[in-house]
Amino acid sequence: MYDLNQLPDINALGHYTNSNQTVIPDNKQMSMISTRPTLSQWLKKANTLTMTMNGTNMNGKERIKALVKGQPIVINIEDTDTPQKSNVNEHLHNWGKEYVDKYGNLIEKYAKQYNLDSNIAKAILYAENADFHKYGYNKFFDIIHKSSSVLPMNIQGKTWGNFQGRHYDVYDPEQNIELGIQVIKQIQNSIHNPTPEKVGTVWNRTGAMEVNDFGARTKTIYDNKLWEK
Repeated sequence: MYDLNQLPDINALGHYTNSNQTVIPDNKQMSMISTRPTLSQWLKKANTLTMTMNGTNMNGKERIKALVKGQPIVINIEDTDTPQKSNVNEHLHNWGKEYVDKYGNLIEKYAKQYNLDSNIAKAILYAENADFHKYGYNKFFDIIHKSSSVLPMNIQGKTWGNFQGRHYDVYDPEQNIELGIQVIKQIQNSIHNPTPEKVGTVWNRTGAMEVNDFGARTKTIYDNKLWEK
């Protein structure tokens, strides 16, 4: 990033000034000055780097587009005492625990790489497999590559597979985990005052405006580390 204090003061003759003394630059110095950005160019660059969009008023598709591209947005998710219920067909603790045990090392690896709290990734992974397994149909459709959302992170390849300039094969478990952690990290970075329930909410429903049932359960799983029970 350019330092505004290092930009020269250039007079109308193309000479740069230093205190009360005017210095006429030689050809080498003129070449350096000609490639140095003007004040307007510097300010334009600074504005581009610091521009953050309001993600609160975006719909789900608009938020996804920004998150996938890595555009800085700020999303305000409201807390609520009565989160909207989601359709959970059956809770199977062992399935959630099994998946966290199986992929725990990969979660730790990529959480460290992308500077994410590994427990938030484990909480989301646990919730996706303990509560949204659809009586085993998810696993079956994953095997035949017909799933819209693919385990272990239950992530949609069509939506998130081309993430910030890289393609991920969501049917590859390691790439699935790495992509999931990057998406969680981008969501966390985009939420004002991110908490496990808010991150879990946007992971589950990108266009959400307030904490939903999945987010509330993410907090419970996170706080109690249910995958360790």
